[in-house]
Amino acid sequence: MIRAIPIILGVFVLTGCSTKTTKVFHDIPISIERTQTNHNIKITLGVNNISIPSYLDTNKIVYVQSDGAIVSLRDLRWSAPFGVHMQNTIINQLQHTFPKSTIREYPWGFYKQPLHILRVGIHSFVLQDNILILKASYNISTKHKHNKTLSLKRELTTHEDEAIMYQMIALIMQLVDTISQDIAK
Repeated sequence: MIRAIPIILGVFVLTGCSTKTTKVFHDIPISIERTQTNHNIKITLGVNNISIPSYLDTNKIVYVQSDGAIVSLRDLRWSAPFGVHMQNTIINQLQHTFPKSTIREYPWGFYKQPLHILRVGIHSFVLQDNILILKASYNISTKHKHNKTLSLKRELTTHEDEAIMYQMIALIMQLVDTISQDIAK
């Protein structure tokens, strides 16, 4: 019994002194209310790995300030590393928009290769003068190459972490909607 007392006291000290922070994980929602389903388009599309800068290659939700400092939103996380999360979001959104199409992660192991390959590059998430800016580009390779570079912006009314995160999600969905509209052309 006497030997157990130091162990019990040690457990109480360690658990009492530890701090517990709760991490909140987020998915990027499919924007069903903003995107019309297009039943007429039937394509085979492979969505390549998303090209991202190294500071985004994490499940932490981060952005760059205009002075170059990288800021991590305190206890907020993507449910997967950002590049994987983006690729899954794009695939899910495009599958919803084009239900007759075959849209999958590329490269895939099927015998038949896709006719179209989508490559997306996220160049930066920058917060500058209360404006959150997503710089991105995408390429839909078919018989003709189509390159498009975008600079999407959202004004922030507050600098609270959750507000910044929701504006980041809105910019991502704006990018995905732009890609969907381009495919539908």
